Amino acid sequence: MAHSFFKPRGKRWQWGRRRAAAALLWIEDWVLPPVCVHCGGRRYRAFPLCRPCLRLVRESRPEEDEAVSGLPWIRALFRLTPPLHDLIHGFKYRHERRHLAFLAGWLRWRRAWIDDLAVSYDVLMPVPLHPARRRERGYNQAEALARLIAGQGRAGSQRPVVSGLKRVRHTGTQTRLTGEARAQNLEGAFRADFRRSKDIMAKRILLVDDVCTTGSTLAHCREELLRAGALQVDAITLAWVEKRMTREKAAASMEMAAGLFS
Repeated sequence: MAHSFFKPRGKRWQWGRRRAAAALLWIEDWVLPPVCVHCGGRRYRAFPLCRPCLRLVRESRPEEDEAVSGLPWIRALFRLTPPLHDLIHGFKYRHERRHLAFLAGWLRWRRAWIDDLAVSYDVLMPVPLHPARRRERGYNQAEALARLIAGQGRAGSQRPVVSGLKRVRHTGTQTRLTGEARAQNLEGAFRADFRRSKDIMAKRILLVDDVCTTGSTLAHCREELLRAGALQVDAITLAWVEKRMTREKAAASMEMAAGLFS
């Protein structure tokens, strides 16, 4: 049975929640300077970015059917751009979880994905952190993201979030590692939690993480879940690092940036 978090809420409760969130953002504008977290300009309304940076984020959305890093089972909401990097860095290392909710909210504009979540998967499963890293960070951002994504669906169609994987080896940061080194570093790092075998066996699972760089982490998680009996394993991330950019894309990005800041 799904956790009570996923039970449909009444319209009055949802309206009250939105009003409370708006009030908190209004208070925040008085307490904190209303500046863009990326460029330092005045942010747009209650958003964490200014209008030009918001436009850069909007233009970084991949096409609906675009495969991430050449892996058709991974999808992403955005390509990783400088404004997105600052937002992600904020919720990973400075506990600015409102940035996570802001980015997950863009999924509402991807109606095909919302419908797909309801009919294509049985559970959402966050990529786990090692216990030492979780204590250091205070929470698992992938788990928080999974719960936000699960809440985007229509009432009654949400899927449960389960923790069916464990990170059994602390691999440290992989920021400076190449793709091949990342893959070797992650060997044996994940294990299926067989106490949750009912959430894995013959299930269609959607892995959730914040950033896809080479796909090594997600691939190791997927391999372990399939070995444990999962029927299907796909993945969704907030952003992915586009390794190569064609000359046409590079020229278009430079032209767009010049137009925004001219």
